[in-house]
Amino acid sequence: MKDINSVVLIGRLVQNAKTAKVNNGNQIRFTLAVNSSKKEQNKWIDVANFFNVDYFSTNDNIVNYLLKGARISVKGELEQKRWTDKRTNEPKQLVGVKAKEIEFLELKSR
Repeated sequence: MKDINSVVLIGRLVQNAKTAKVNNGNQIRFTLAVNSSKKEQNKWIDVANFFNVDYFSTNDNIVNYLLKGARISVKGELEQKRWTDKRTNEPKQLVGVKAKEIEFLELKSR
């Protein structure tokens, strides 16, 4: 059986997306806040989770809609980055989302 690496998130942008021109498109980065619930002392409480998302697009205008507070759906996969800290020489890692699809659910205006 083949391994599966798939994630679907719905949440709001924490801040306006940042973009950088690369080869034949745009590398777009943003943080998505996704609420979940957990039970503490017989009460359900909301907990915010924050996910770093990378997205590649050939559409130059998409970043104009990826604004703080916009509610979007992200479909993609988890991606692990590893490196060695130059100062401490300790191994580091970060898991983020490599988005393949973005759907706008609620737009924000500038």
